[in-house]
Amino acid sequence: MQQLHSYLSGAWVYGQGEAREIRHAVTGEALYQVCSDGLPLAASLSYARSHGGPALAHMTFQQRAQMLKAVAKTPAGA
Repeated sequence: MQQLHSYLSGAWVYGQGEAREIRHAVTGEALYQVCSDGLPLAASLSYARSHGGPALAHMTFQQRAQMLKAVAKTPAGA
């Protein structure tokens, strides 16, 4: 089963510990495994405030929308 990674502080990362399954809402089929144990969440919040916030502030509404569309098309754990 494919692991679903988190994008934190500019990198794709996966936790260390017991994974949980993400299931399809209708069929119940197991789709992904996720794990957030041991991820540097405090450091990621700091990174978001110092890098992500200012970067978004310099983008237009249309640029932010295009970025979200691109993220939605990104395969899990790319």
